Amino acid sequence: MKRIISLGMLFLCLGGSAWAATSSTGTDSEVQEGWLQGPGRAPVLLIETISSALDEVLIDLGVAFDTYYGADFSALDLSTYEHVFLGMDGGIVEEPSVLNIANYAASGGALHIYGGTQYIPWVEALDAHLLGNDVTAYNWTIVSGLPHTQMINPGHYLARDLPASFTFVDPAASYYQLRPADPNLHVAAVNGDGIDHLFAKNHGAGTLDACTNSPTEGYYTDPGDLAWMRQVVINMLRAQEAEVMVIQTTNSAVPAILTELGIRFELYEAIDFSAVDLTPYAHVFVAMDGGSVSHASVSNAAGYAFNGGHLHFLGGTAVLEYNQAVNDLLVQNDVSTYNWVQVAGSPHSMVINGAHPLAKGLPYEYNFASSAATFYQLRVTEPFLATAAVNGDGYPHLFSKPIGFGTFDHSINSPNSNYYSDPGDWGWISQVVRNMVGAGNPHINSVIDVPNDQGRQVRITWEGSYYDHWATPFTITNYVVWRRIDPEMERPAPVGLVPDHGPELRYPPGTWEYVLTVPARGEPTYNVVAPTLCDAMNGDICYSEFFVSAVTWDPLIYFDSAPAMGYSVDNLAPEAPLFLRIEGVADLTWEPVPDEDLNYYSVYTADSADFTDYDLFAVTTDLAVDVTAAWGKYLAVTAQDFSGNESPFSNVVDFGISGVEDGVLPDRVVLAQNHPNPFNPRTEIRFALPRSQVVTLRVFDVAGRVVRVLVDGQTLSAGWHTAVLQSGGAGQQPLESGLYFYRLETADRVETRKMTLLK
Repeated sequence: MKRIISLGMLFLCLGGSAWAATSSTGTDSEVQEGWLQGPGRAPVLLIETISSALDEVLIDLGVAFDTYYGADFSALDLSTYEHVFLGMDGGIVEEPSVLNIANYAASGGALHIYGGTQYIPWVEALDAHLLGNDVTAYNWTIVSGLPHTQMINPGHYLARDLPASFTFVDPAASYYQLRPADPNLHVAAVNGDGIDHLFAKNHGAGTLDACTNSPTEGYYTDPGDLAWMRQVVINMLRAQEAEVMVIQTTNSAVPAILTELGIRFELYEAIDFSAVDLTPYAHVFVAMDGGSVSHASVSNAAGYAFNGGHLHFLGGTAVLEYNQAVNDLLVQNDVSTYNWVQVAGSPHSMVINGAHPLAKGLPYEYNFASSAATFYQLRVTEPFLATAAVNGDGYPHLFSKPIGFGTFDHSINSPNSNYYSDPGDWGWISQVVRNMVGAGNPHINSVIDVPNDQGRQVRITWEGSYYDHWATPFTITNYVVWRRIDPEMERPAPVGLVPDHGPELRYPPGTWEYVLTVPARGEPTYNVVAPTLCDAMNGDICYSEFFVSAVTWDPLIYFDSAPAMGYSVDNLAPEAPLFLRIEGVADLTWEPVPDEDLNYYSVYTADSADFTDYDLFAVTTDLAVDVTAAWGKYLAVTAQDFSGNESPFSNVVDFGISGVEDGVLPDRVVLAQNHPNPFNPRTEIRFALPRSQVVTLRVFDVAGRVVRVLVDGQTLSAGWHTAVLQSGGAGQQPLESGLYFYRLETADRVETRKMTLLK
């Protein structure tokens, strides 16, 4: 066991051998109903009513699974599987199939539903056998609000490592087919319209969790969307992992609080816990309100803490053997006057060290509505405790200390559930349990773009470790920022089914690289600018993922935050091109801009020098373009970078070839782009002749039919000319919206261009 095991250090470990992953292939029309792979009795069964992205995710995670394709799974033997995934986007699913998966969960299985169907028998069967849902307003719906998913309970196991908010690049991935109305759900996240979409509940001896978003394979082509689904699947696979052991000698409030927090735990109800194996657990709660707790039981708990565990005591007992064991092994106390005592003074709780991790979120003074909640069974006398709060008579009642390589904290108040019927009292003990579970881990608040820069940078803000202060059992020396390596460069290590995660695996799973270190200064929050792997460009979001580790002088003692994702944006436009000029007859040239992220140059044309009305003429990566076909007399150029930022206009150049009256004749036949384009109902077509000659100008539709004749074999003089095209009018057949071609025929040259009519 690691010396300090934070909640984040738990690696996906579901037992069994590492199997070769199997997966279905083919489209819906190609796949016949029934087993595609298996039943080989892999640890996981994937049932699909439509081709989903779940099989791709399971393969990527290295998880072995059998696949069943079809809407009728009423007769499947599910008893040998540790996990059953149901991936749905429609399908005629009848009640017997729902009853089969409900019985599987009730018997101890981990059932994961992804998506759904609006088929009414499915809706009603869910409501009857698994979870309550709205059977009247059930429908296929795209999430109406932004973001498409928002965490409302980041402590829930389904929320682990997911961003606080996320908007799918492909909005089809935000479809949902379930509107849950079950009051027993523990909700991790809601959709943009506030409807629960990521939630879990206990079902009999097993668990049910669900993501209501459609898992259709075609909706997860974007890497960010697929990464989100991947993390949800990882969290679902962790559903059977108990991070916490709760030992209670009486009915306590701790299990209800952990359930409220979405933390899975195992419960052991007995006064003798001397032989319980505590080593697999990150946290052990011992909740007592009396009982003949032996020296051996306390010794077992103390040994767990000494070897690196987080040990939390709430309450106690007046049994002398317990009192002496606590005094010998955990904390010094007055064994001569040990007794059941109700706090004599007010307030019943007074925070004396607001910086202590156990004091986070607690009022500085608090009087319990239920006086029974103020019972205590221990009078602490150890002078070197890190004390967060004292009772009304001045005795420490909320404190912590290091025990060997681990931690020990204690709330002296009785945790008996009967004492916490008052909402205020419940809120107090709930906050204490929350603080005990979360002690040490920093928390990333945001990963946001740094404004007004060239990109490749985000500002990471996090709450410091609770141990980042002077009165601490550990000394946080630095915060280390880690970044996940680009999956295109190096795929993350598989986090599939492994027989033993071993003591040396690091959290979070995957492959990470060191970014930077920030000295610890006892600040409540920290900010740092960190480099990203890429920028978001042209609407494509490129996420970088980070986590923060609070480290101590001992390299084996550290506390990791949950990862968080963000993206950077290049906010600065390139410089405007300089020295725009006409060379020769119609070659527009300019000097290169110095920006390294230049993508291309845009050439614009207008009929006035103020550029109040202009059109794009050309896009180029060169430093020159032939503008003889430009419809306007004036020209300007901008530079655009890869993130879509566009520079101001360059200097404006007067083309100076608007007609013979300007004294400039073209040296060849020129057919300019019509303006405006697209047009409705009128557009102008300009063309130039180097000498007098016969001209024909006609307009064709896409089938090659002549729809207008604008110039019909007339002899025109040298210079620039303008023809007008109307989409309709007296004596003319109206033109429909669409693509057209106009063709200029002369003795010297034939030119054709495209234009579009929009109505």
